[in-house]
Amino acid sequence: MLESHGVPMDIKWEEFRVGTSIFIPAVSIVEVRRRIRDEVGKLGIKVVMSNVVEHNIQGVRVWRTP
Repeated sequence: MLESHGVPMDIKWEEFRVGTSIFIPAVSIVEVRRRIRDEVGKLGIKVVMSNVVEHNIQGVRVWRTP
């Protein structure tokens, strides 16, 4: 389970469709990106990540790729 700001985030990676994206708020972008890589790596899921600021909130946008 991914955690951001001390809040657990139950992301159902296997239901995350190719071509869709999610925004994950993050204080420590490096740590959140590492945790995402670990989780999707275990499942064999490929993603692309980008550091972004949305509505004045820093975080990571994650797209699922084929």
